[in-house]
Amino acid sequence: MFIEKSIRGGISQVSNRYSEANNKYMPSYDSSKPSKYVVYLDVNNLYGWAMSQCLPYAKFEWVDTNIDVLSIPDDGDTGYILQVDLEYPEHLHYLHKDFPFCCEHQVPPGSNFKKLMTTLHNKTEYTLHYRNLKQALNAELKLTKIHKVLKFQQSAWLKPYIDLNTKLRTAATTAFEKDLYKLANNAIFGKTMENIRKHRIAKLVSKDVIQTNLSKFDTSDYAEGNPYNMPQDNKKVLGLMKDEANGRIITHFVGLRSKMYSFKLQYTNEERQTVWQKYKNTMDDAAIEKIVNNLGVTKKSKGVKYSVVKNAITFEDYVECLKEFTTKSVTQSTFRSYAHNMFTIMQEKIALSPYDDKRCLQKDSYDTLPWGHYATTMIE
Repeated sequence: MFIEKSIRGGISQVSNRYSEANNKYMPSYDSSKPSKYVVYLDVNNLYGWAMSQCLPYAKFEWVDTNIDVLSIPDDGDTGYILQVDLEYPEHLHYLHKDFPFCCEHQVPPGSNFKKLMTTLHNKTEYTLHYRNLKQALNAELKLTKIHKVLKFQQSAWLKPYIDLNTKLRTAATTAFEKDLYKLANNAIFGKTMENIRKHRIAKLVSKDVIQTNLSKFDTSDYAEGNPYNMPQDNKKVLGLMKDEANGRIITHFVGLRSKMYSFKLQYTNEERQTVWQKYKNTMDDAAIEKIVNNLGVTKKSKGVKYSVVKNAITFEDYVECLKEFTTKSVTQSTFRSYAHNMFTIMQEKIALSPYDDKRCLQKDSYDTLPWGHYATTMIE
């Protein structure tokens, strides 16, 4: 139960809701304005990287709370999970506002449901791994009390298995093989973390009738001769970050809330003309124009069908929703099962909404701050 308290899930949030790029690699670059870059990064096999670290395996015991956390090596033979109180000093609030340390499940003001949020509140009896605590302390959070300390032996005992699957995935030539070796890693993560007390017994009754820091990045999918002179290195290396746009410039970004966002990639006029030439003999001009206008546009809205997002929602809808503080509803058809009978239903759903209760909306602005920031005290 003690260790389970440190399992909280994955963070999903929008901290900066709108951004428009302006830099020297863009034809529309305005040198009179500050340079601004929008980058879309993802970490290679984050689960695999985590499972390659030193993990507990034996000799679990409670020990004295008089412990110097910062002196414990990350890859030593002994590890710790602690329950602590932390203070989040006000002078860190603006510095950490985009991604505060020590996420926790809370009910946002005005909501009825708990959500995993990154807040700037002080933490009481917060359970976490010693490496996470070291990271927080190095970022100047204050450790005010240690309540409990669980000690254990640790080693990178899963790393050989993870490395084998990573090697096989890198060499894979089909989508099936790539997914197989990825899921072979991810399944271990899920199965070793699941709460078996929530298992249910189901019985089936029958009868006969899914460059500066190049060492930290996977740049293997950048095009040869790219304008940034990026080498094609570090393919599928665990824990490295990867540019999801593969060097294309992200010109605009709108983030309404978690899993509800859109962004635009820059495409040249020559590339757009190539698309026209590709389809001009098989499609009418209106259809081609729609394809060209959506070139490089990514749109996400969790719970709304892909075809509806693709055909009924535009990038401009996201911008209007953010800046005018309006919602957008769509109608979609879907299958539902009631009493083991399948039905096709028409469903009206709010596809876009500017309301994000995981963070505090600032007055006369579409920017947000994390709950617990000293500037949100009066609102909370």
